[in-house]
Amino acid sequence: MAKTKILVVEDETITAKDMQKMLNDLGYDVSAIAASGEEAIKKVEENTPDLILMDIILKGMDGIEAAGKIHDHFDIPIIYFTAFMDEERLERTKNTEPFGYIIKPYVEEELRPTIEMALQRDGLEKALRAAHRKIRATFDSIPDNMSMVDRDYNLTDVNETLIKVFGLPDRDSVLGRKCFEVLKGRKDICPNCAVAEVYKTKAPAYRTSTAEDEVATGGRNFELFAYPVLDEHKNLVGAVEFARDITEHKKSEEELKTHREHIKLINKILRHDIINNLSVINSALRLYERTKDEELLEEASAYVNKSVELINRMRELEIFISSHRGLKLYSVTEIVKGVIEGYPAITFNVEGECQVLADESLSSVIDNLIRNAVVHGKTDRIDIKIGDRDEYCEIRIADYGIGIADEIKEQIFEESFLYGETGSRGLGLYIVKKVMETYDGHVHVEDNRPRGAVFVLALKRMR
Repeated sequence: MAKTKILVVEDETITAKDMQKMLNDLGYDVSAIAASGEEAIKKVEENTPDLILMDIILKGMDGIEAAGKIHDHFDIPIIYFTAFMDEERLERTKNTEPFGYIIKPYVEEELRPTIEMALQRDGLEKALRAAHRKIRATFDSIPDNMSMVDRDYNLTDVNETLIKVFGLPDRDSVLGRKCFEVLKGRKDICPNCAVAEVYKTKAPAYRTSTAEDEVATGGRNFELFAYPVLDEHKNLVGAVEFARDITEHKKSEEELKTHREHIKLINKILRHDIINNLSVINSALRLYERTKDEELLEEASAYVNKSVELINRMRELEIFISSHRGLKLYSVTEIVKGVIEGYPAITFNVEGECQVLADESLSSVIDNLIRNAVVHGKTDRIDIKIGDRDEYCEIRIADYGIGIADEIKEQIFEESFLYGETGSRGLGLYIVKKVMETYDGHVHVEDNRPRGAVFVLALKRMR
């Protein structure tokens, strides 16, 4: 085991050598002797000792000043020894946090206990600081917001996660301030406060974030857990609160709920419409057996096609609501050009360009609108204009068909809307609406002058 290295700072050479011999005899290693405060600092820099025995009265920089400089830059315990200690010097030494005092003349029996107690205290304090650093590192690495408060709702600690989420300057700027003031900008305790519940019941409390919480954290959702903090006598002295971010979890739950609702819609539509179509087909075929009327076969075939189209629409809707694809950058003009290749009999005029964040569903959106214009609008010409409007990219798809009556313009995008002579469902337009919502965009319809309709898509554009 290595010997304890001690630096002796003493300007009386005989006294210094006497102390050196005494310390060596006690089993310590006097690594150096310094005769001044300036030399003591230099010796510490050259060969860091485990402990310093510092005479207070030195020529030039005195021992207290030297100890202060060493204390500020090195983690080394210091014991003062002196022949005289007045009240003024005693007060000055306190700022350097000494580990003991030895009064001259000293004897060997005094040195060892004082040194060993200083070394033991130094070891305990270093272990305590290391433990505190470990706890602090753990506290700050926890991904949940964490805060500790006293009985008066003053913040006594917060972790780095909370500082970042709330955009606080640093930890020191908020400690000692009211939690409701710092985190919510309030002048009084928050309604439904989990910490207040802990103080009332002396038991853990739980709640979810309120609208006020979400505003304070930029729209995030949290689960809040508060626990009592007790002293050694089991007295309630404060509380610790964890706020776990559940924004993505809540979003997934809402998406799952929406998905289930859409699946129910698909099943209802399939059961109702296809059963009706099959009934019509069955009746037409029975009549055909008796009458041999070829128009009945055409009618049956039309209802078969209608059912196939419905199944395809349902499959398209299911694929859309079941997928959560990430958005990426698309050229609107390139998507439009790809879609219109499927309509060789229609005359198109395409103008403009912009870049938007979207996914593969955007092609289906544009195809749905063009198909509606051709099949239901009875148009043979479509103009598509693409351009910027404020922060949006606006896509205007104008046809020259029969148009859309004013009284149904607000209904055609609803999932249960029926239109046309055969009572077709507007599922294509419903899909358009839902897709646009996922892009944080919207769709509406206008009249085209002198005839026809204009479907307007608005998506967030890339600048």
